[in-house]
Amino acid sequence: MAESHLQKVICKAVCVALLIAGDLEVAENAVTDAIQSLDAEDLKTDALFICVSTLSIQCARNVADLSVRSQQGEPSFALPPELRDVLDLPRLPRCCFVLRFLLRLSVSTSACLLQLEPDQVNDYSSAAVSVLGAITTREVSHDQLSCRPTLSA
Repeated sequence: MAESHLQKVICKAVCVALLIAGDLEVAENAVTDAIQSLDAEDLKTDALFICVSTLSIQCARNVADLSVRSQQGEPSFALPPELRDVLDLPRLPRCCFVLRFLLRLSVSTSACLLQLEPDQVNDYSSAAVSVLGAITTREVSHDQLSCRPTLSA
């Protein structure tokens, strides 16, 4: 596997782990442990993301349910701007969102990883999308308002 591709895969794995765990140190440890436990060939498949997700979920259960941003400001790992608000979601909606929409795992696989019922995964995923949609709508509305020309009398 080319080094630049491997770097992208590892960067994505850290991003996934951070979004699931909500803690950068936990995310880094999950990715390191996943890489060490897998064969080199597995790094070319989704096995890395499944392993990272599983480890992150296990560790997230032991970490206080606070977002990285509320604990220490912006994380040192630069998330894409469109994903930063995901960190502010509570743990279960955040995990469901990441597994279902970012990793595109099935409802049944997500439920198994999170030890939830499929209906719960759907409910948490929907709630996450609703909250993130409301945040995005507010940001867009605010930006549109700030760009309007000033009306003079």
